Amino acid sequence: MKILVADEKINAVTGGEVYNCRFYEKLETLNGEKLHYTGRIVYNYSGLKKLLMPLRELKFLKQIISYDVVIWSFSMMNRHCLLLILSKIFGRQKNVTIVHHFQYEQQTGIKRLLYYLQERLFLFLCDEAAIPNAYPLEKAKKFYPHKKLFYIPLPLGKKDIQAAPEKGRLLFAGTIEARKGILYLLEVLKILKQRQIPFFCDIVGKISSEDYYRQCIDYVTKNELEDVVKFHGFVTKQELDTFYKRSEIFVFPSQLEGHGMVITEAMQYGCPCVAFNNSAMPYTIKNGIDGILVKHNDTEAFADAVEDLLKNPAKRQQLYFGMKQSIAELPGEEGFEQGVEQYYQVLRLSR
Repeated sequence: MKILVADEKINAVTGGEVYNCRFYEKLETLNGEKLHYTGRIVYNYSGLKKLLMPLRELKFLKQIISYDVVIWSFSMMNRHCLLLILSKIFGRQKNVTIVHHFQYEQQTGIKRLLYYLQERLFLFLCDEAAIPNAYPLEKAKKFYPHKKLFYIPLPLGKKDIQAAPEKGRLLFAGTIEARKGILYLLEVLKILKQRQIPFFCDIVGKISSEDYYRQCIDYVTKNELEDVVKFHGFVTKQELDTFYKRSEIFVFPSQLEGHGMVITEAMQYGCPCVAFNNSAMPYTIKNGIDGILVKHNDTEAFADAVEDLLKNPAKRQQLYFGMKQSIAELPGEEGFEQGVEQYYQVLRLSR
């Protein structure tokens, strides 16, 4: 069976990329041959040139309709929608996708409506979808109750790591982009500094948006936060391990997540998370049991929660026991392997 991924082959950095790579590797093993990739056009255009980007993707049409199965990138739906429509008209391939989250949720106004309509159309056009997290699965089921949706959670491991946290040490780990809400975090840090709370925050992760990163640096400079926060950029797994081990609290102001793998990673190090209550956060964090959720984008409430944990070791210890229980309940390797195997059998039999 010839399988094509309508995307470029990448080195995984984000949680979603890690999942996709694991998924593709398992499919390759089951299929007995390597998956093929189209590659993708990457232009940082705006205005009219950006609107014309879907037309550039049409160069892949002949390649796509020559395959048995095409795996589409749901996050690239605005670029691939026209290509998917034409491939369904001229080809006979099975079209599938992996849904991590719905981007329309982080948009506003007319842009939110356009994203909503595009994502619903894209999911409708795909024959099947693999979904790694309960939150987007629930939304997809509401959109299309009869669509073939496969819930295949990523095995997140069940490590229980002994850490040595430093007093007042905060950590954010994730890509530097607007969706991660780092400007909200900087506002929280400003509030904590004004309250004269002793702390230091490490921000680690790949810079996905240079413009957003510059906004963050400008905010740090304007509010004289250089002594309480540092951006470290991309770090290795070994370096990230060190950051987790020395952190007392994990701060995660993300605006939209399908799961939030870094939250689970932090739990494995006994590092409780404070996050805004949105998207998949209440699916990942049991508020008051293994972490703390606060009202969406309420930076004062976020600062209150961080201050409370910094001053209250007994509460951190209580959350630690909750985190141990949550880690014990994480999905294992066997469930992921079986899920992809079942998915592959459906693809093979429906050719």
